Amino acid sequence: MVITELVLKNFRNYSHQCIEFTPGINYITGENGAGKSNILEAVSLLSTLKSFRGASDSDMTSWTSPGYFCSALTDNGSHLFEIGCSSV
Repeated sequence: MVITELVLKNFRNYSHQCIEFTPGINYITGENGAGKSNILEAVSLLSTLKSFRGASDSDMTSWTSPGYFCSALTDNGSHLFEIGCSSV
């Protein structure tokens, strides 16, 4: 499957971020600490239901939020994967 869109809410350092991917190779670039690995962690979380870093749900939640939400659209919207966590 090909991810076409990734939505992150209160996930690590992203309060709300929508990322669109194009077919083929996509590059994720940025300064150290900008959140590149957090994007990869969200994709891993949606794929395997666990963090490749071994992080707990509370570790993946941004500091000011009681929970997080991640979703991915694949194959031009034909599949939707969602995961979230709330401590409330």
